Amino acid sequence: MSQIAIHQLIRGSFLAGVLFVTLNAHAVVTVSGAGIADQLSDDGASVSVDIKSAFNGNPNTFALTSGALPDGLSLNGITGLITGTVNPSASEASPYSAEISASDGGTPVPDAFTWTVTNIAPLAVADKNGINEAGTTITGNVLANDADGAPDTDALIVGAINGGTVGAATAGTYGSLVLNSDGSYTYTIDNLNPVVQALDAGQTLLDILTYTANDKEGGTSNATLD
Repeated sequence: MSQIAIHQLIRGSFLAGVLFVTLNAHAVVTVSGAGIADQLSDDGASVSVDIKSAFNGNPNTFALTSGALPDGLSLNGITGLITGTVNPSASEASPYSAEISASDGGTPVPDAFTWTVTNIAPLAVADKNGINEAGTTITGNVLANDADGAPDTDALIVGAINGGTVGAATAGTYGSLVLNSDGSYTYTIDNLNPVVQALDAGQTLLDILTYTANDKEGGTSNATLD
């Protein structure tokens, strides 16, 4: 209708028209299902965990709002990826409780989970030594051929010996063993034992004692000293 026609409208009459309004739907960010799954990793493990998939909507901002991730890991605040290499000693402070919040610019939505880091146990290897009937003592170190589980490099200690106390004499079948926490040992043969006295040249007897090697993170491994 022309401007002239508008001025010619009779007082009290109305000019009809149509107003178009476009509404854009907004996807609300919520926790999806069970949310962020609890995590389990070994010391030294390479990690890549997608946190964004634990939320509905279209979150584009993520933040660690409470607790902590295992040492060596970090959260990308844009992609929602947790990546990195778990510190070889992270199991010492395990488990880790963390809360991550997601947002698309509105109110952040939090979700909590637990991350457990496990220590890789040391590897204790059986030790062998020998003594003849005419001898009195033998010495050695049971930890010389043992190692902590990779990637840990903890110094190992002897935490236990079956039937005895670390650092004190433990009775064996044919003598006694003193095994110290640093792995050093002295085995003293019992030359009054009739079985020992009856040994002929070239003959041997087997006395087996079991010990436990420990690392500083609680890992253990058993081996024998023959």
